[in-house]
Amino acid sequence: MHLRIPASAALVGFTLACAGVDPSGLVGGGPPRGATAFEAPEPEVSVLALPVLVPYDTLEAAVQDRLPELLVDEEIDTGKNVRVDLTVRRPMAVRFASHEGDLRMTIPLAIEADLVRKRAAARRERLGKEPPKDATLTAGLELDVVTSYTLDADWKLVPDVTVTPRWTAPAILAVGPLKVDVTERVEEKLAAKLVETEAQIEARMAERSDLRPRIQAAWEGLATPKPAEAGAWLVVDPVALHATAPVATSEGLQLDVGVSGRFRIVPTKPEDSPIPPLPPPSPPTGSGLHLSMVAELGWDGLEAKAMESLGDATWPFSAPGVADAGQVVLRGIELYPSGEHLVVGLEYATESTVWDTSGTLWLLAVPELGPDRTIVLHDFDYAVESDDWTGAPVNAELIRDQIRGTVEGGLVFPYGDTLDARVAELNGKLAAMPLERGGQLAATLSSVLVEDVVLTDAGLGVRVTADGAAAIELTSLDR
Repeated sequence: MHLRIPASAALVGFTLACAGVDPSGLVGGGPPRGATAFEAPEPEVSVLALPVLVPYDTLEAAVQDRLPELLVDEEIDTGKNVRVDLTVRRPMAVRFASHEGDLRMTIPLAIEADLVRKRAAARRERLGKEPPKDATLTAGLELDVVTSYTLDADWKLVPDVTVTPRWTAPAILAVGPLKVDVTERVEEKLAAKLVETEAQIEARMAERSDLRPRIQAAWEGLATPKPAEAGAWLVVDPVALHATAPVATSEGLQLDVGVSGRFRIVPTKPEDSPIPPLPPPSPPTGSGLHLSMVAELGWDGLEAKAMESLGDATWPFSAPGVADAGQVVLRGIELYPSGEHLVVGLEYATESTVWDTSGTLWLLAVPELGPDRTIVLHDFDYAVESDDWTGAPVNAELIRDQIRGTVEGGLVFPYGDTLDARVAELNGKLAAMPLERGGQLAATLSSVLVEDVVLTDAGLGVRVTADGAAAIELTSLDR
C-alpha cells in the first residue's frame, strides 16, 4: 500500500468508510477537553518487500535496440604497403542466461578481415574497380560477458565483468586456393584485447551505476505527506530502505527491494517536518506486505454519523395527572475527548405544555471494538456538568435512563461490509497495475484487520494491519 507504495493510500478508504465519515476537527464547551491522559501508541513498523523481475526477453530487447548489427567497419593501416579492411557483425540476437547466479550475456560475432595492398588498391579504385584481396581471414566467435553485481553502502551498483571467447567457426586465413587454420595465433592476439574489453565494459556500466540520486528522490517522495481519500492525508515516516544486488535466475534478473516505515492517516495536512537523511541499503526483512497504520476518524465526521443514527430520536414523558405530557427532542450531538473518555454532548429541547427547557446533556463513554466488526461505546454515564433537572415536573431519572439506553445502543459504527468491499476493490486494482515505464505491479491483500481504537485530540485513532504479497515485473528498460 504505501512505497506509494500506491496500495497504502487505497487502504485509507476502509478506515474512513468504516464509519462513513469525513475527517476534521471540532471545538465547543462541556467537560474538560483533550486526550491528555492518553498518548496514542506509535504505529509498529510496516514492511513492504517487493521482488523485482526483469525477464531475459526484456533484457534482450533492450540490448537489441542499443547494439547495432554492424559493430566494426574500419580500415586498419599497418604502416607498410598493406591495410586490413575489418568488419565485425552480429549475425544473431544477443542472449541472456544465468551463470551460477551471475548474469551471462552471449554476443555472437562474425569476423572478416581482408588484407589489401594499398598502392594496388589505389590504382583500381581510380579505375572504379574493387580493390584486390590478397588474403582473407574469416572466423565465428561468441563472447560470454559474465557480470556479477554488488551494492555498496553509498547506493552504487558495482559490476565485475569477465569476458570469455568461444569459437563457433575456426579462424581461417585464405590466400588464393590455400586455406590455413590460424585460430591459435588469433587467440594469442585476442587475449590482450579481451582484458581491454572487460575494462571498457566495466567503465561503461560504472557510468550508470550510481543509484543514489534516484534513491534519494524516492526517499524524499516517500517522506512527503500525500493526499488520500475524503480529505485525509497519508503520512509515512520511513525507517529503512532495503535492496539487494541483482541476481540472475532461471527466469531473469531479479532483485529484492523494500521499505520499512510507520504509516499514519491524519484528517488534516500535517506541518512540514525535516526529512531524515538517506540511510545505506539494508537486506530485506521478511517477505510480502505487512502494513500497520493508525488512521484518525475526525470528530466532525463522527458527529455527522452519530446524528445520522440518532437524529430522529425523541423521548416521550409523562407528568403527574398527564399521561402524554410531551417529549425530549434531540437537536444536535457534540463529540470530543476528555482524558480517557469520549464526551457525548446531546443538545436537546422539550416539546411540552408542562415543561419548557433546553440545554445539553453530557455523557462520558469509552470507545472499543465491538462484536461483528463494529466500533462501539460502552461504560456510559452522565458527567457532573450535565443539566440539573432537579425540580422538573417529570420523572427526570427515567428520561435520563431512556436517553442513555438509546445513545448506547445507537452509537455503533459497523465497518465489516465496507471493509470487505474496499479490500475486494483494492485487490482488483492491484491484480495487474501497469507501471509508467513498462511492466506491472501485482499485489494481493490477504487480510486487513482493525486491531484497536484509541482516543486522540483529532478523533478516534484506529490501528489497522494488512498482510499480503506483491511483486514487480519489468517489461521495458527505457530510462
